[in-house]
Amino acid sequence: MKRIFKKAMALICCMAIFIVQFGFNSHAVTYPVMGVISAAEANIYSQPGYITSSGHDGRLDKTKPSNKLATLKKGAKVKIFGAEKDGDGDVWYKIGYGTDYASSGYAIKSRVELTGEYIEDAEFEAWLTEQGFPESYKEPLRNLHALYPNWIFYADHITDKWSTVLSKYTGVDNKVVHNSSDISWKSYEKGAYDWSEGKWYSFDTGGWYAPDDRVVAYHLDPRNFLSTAHIFMFFSQSYNSETDNLDTLSKFLKGTFMEGNLPDNAEKTYAEALMEAAEKSKVSPYVLASIIRQEQGTKGTGASISGTVEGYKGYYNYLNVGAYAEGNMTAVQRGLWWAKGAGTGATTYSRPWNSHEKAIKGGAEWYGEGYIAIGQNTLFYKNFNIYKNTKHKLYTHQYATNIADTKSSAATLGQAYVDFYDEALSFHIPVYKDMPEKTSLPKTGTNNDRFLKGITVGDTAIKNFDRYTYEYELIVPNSTDKVEVKATKSNAASTVTGDGNYNLVVGDNEIKINVTSSSGLKSTYTVNIYREASGETLLVPEITGDYKTDTYIAGVQPQTTVESFKTKLGVINGIVKVIGSDDTEKTTGYVGTGDKVYIYKTNNELYITHVVAILGDTNGDGKINSTDRLRIRKHILKEKVLEGVYLFAGDTNKDGRVNSTDRLRIRKHILKEKFIEQ
Repeated sequence: MKRIFKKAMALICCMAIFIVQFGFNSHAVTYPVMGVISAAEANIYSQPGYITSSGHDGRLDKTKPSNKLATLKKGAKVKIFGAEKDGDGDVWYKIGYGTDYASSGYAIKSRVELTGEYIEDAEFEAWLTEQGFPESYKEPLRNLHALYPNWIFYADHITDKWSTVLSKYTGVDNKVVHNSSDISWKSYEKGAYDWSEGKWYSFDTGGWYAPDDRVVAYHLDPRNFLSTAHIFMFFSQSYNSETDNLDTLSKFLKGTFMEGNLPDNAEKTYAEALMEAAEKSKVSPYVLASIIRQEQGTKGTGASISGTVEGYKGYYNYLNVGAYAEGNMTAVQRGLWWAKGAGTGATTYSRPWNSHEKAIKGGAEWYGEGYIAIGQNTLFYKNFNIYKNTKHKLYTHQYATNIADTKSSAATLGQAYVDFYDEALSFHIPVYKDMPEKTSLPKTGTNNDRFLKGITVGDTAIKNFDRYTYEYELIVPNSTDKVEVKATKSNAASTVTGDGNYNLVVGDNEIKINVTSSSGLKSTYTVNIYREASGETLLVPEITGDYKTDTYIAGVQPQTTVESFKTKLGVINGIVKVIGSDDTEKTTGYVGTGDKVYIYKTNNELYITHVVAILGDTNGDGKINSTDRLRIRKHILKEKVLEGVYLFAGDTNKDGRVNSTDRLRIRKHILKEKFIEQ
């Protein structure tokens, strides 16, 4: 089920380590040990104590004063002499830094990566080879082995190539980033950004935007997370009777709204309810608690468990199952509608959830059956369904679309198991075919706008210019032997090459204009200028009809015949041919979405090409019917994603996205209740 965490501050909260109160005991580590600053920077304090400034690392003890000593940048080497907790339960490393590590202080654990001293281990090396880990995986795994020699790493070899997997999670309305993310994380690709309004399209309430492809690639690449901070994204979320117990769970819940008893049952604590839910659903109680905390907040202020939502009073949904905006329902309303019985009195998963305990246990049962039992039993596979799923089609069943969810949740889960680090914990790590040498995030603060907003040749701006269309054709008379090509970039921080003055030969002249965004993305626009021969007096074809020819030929009514279309197109001084999806000319039947319109000069020289788009016709047959509704449904479920002109045609209300609203509009068109306007 497609899920997006709703709260405006969710991304920040997810990046923080879960508040826990039980002791820090990394059994396999013997101090001192080396480390490196893994975040952009880390503030160093005199001790884990309180400070008055904002934006500090972690939530500090309110009783012991602490002074900020220094700020270390990413990559700075430190020596770690031990670990302590402040009064809020956050773990801090006591470190040495600077020349010969002579300076000392404290850094929050989440910003420091331990680096063990690896001693050649023939048995471990043989295991890595047997598992088929590529060389690029081995170095970070050796470091983890040096720190925690009992851990076991399994290579899950993914059937599809890296490029295939990446293509399934990129694009608009797939994975998302929060509006508080750095601008370098946000996409400007088609459908992601509203140029007229100067803002990104939001794909859910709270401000969730389409990410840059490199951000998706970074989070899909396991090599970026083979560290003590994030390795638990590859750890099984299944219930384990040897490590999961009531005492540890109770400590895990301290400082949260789940610390005490259930609101409607003074005889049972949250910890007891969660343990019972875990034993039955076979889901780790720490995983359940982590999900609940992220969905409902540390203080339990989420409306889904308030029991006071109008129309759904007395109903609860701790895991926010089915909670996404649809139709006239908000995400909270739909989740509670589902908890109540989904409008049909459904009783699966112990519904209706009219008590806190039923909601917790029912949600756990739903999660266990829907994810753990079918192979999506790690944080990674829960959000990237890429490996041996026994029920759902690959790439279609993701728990959260928030691209950062896997990383942020891993720290939480790792903290829950910190007392068991000396055990033989198992990790299942994806390995793709044909992986790139590495993946990296765009540089912070850079911009991904790699587009032009206009091209002028001589004194004339190119007609119907579109920043997402990269090829243009012009015809100039023989008397034009030179032109100046001017390119207007969309963003001031980007760079442009290839514009300027050009001498033209008779015939074809190809001019390429290259645009590079400040983040390094590139686009190439090609302007093909045809200079006529001396005495050549062919007139340029013109479209005089009422159809729109901006990005596509639009305004065409469904079930328009080829003959009628040509007449209404109104081309003068030219010849029109309609080419179907099979690349053969159509002379009869209907014009449909995706049909190409070739316009030739009177000497049969191709002048320009257009593509037809009929809103609602998503399969190109020129009609709007139930087949088009089915294609939109498959697009929403990520079973078969619409692309290009078919995606454009699916957006029947022109709001920049294809969703259930468009399905409803097609239904009304079929029933002749309200026709789709072209």
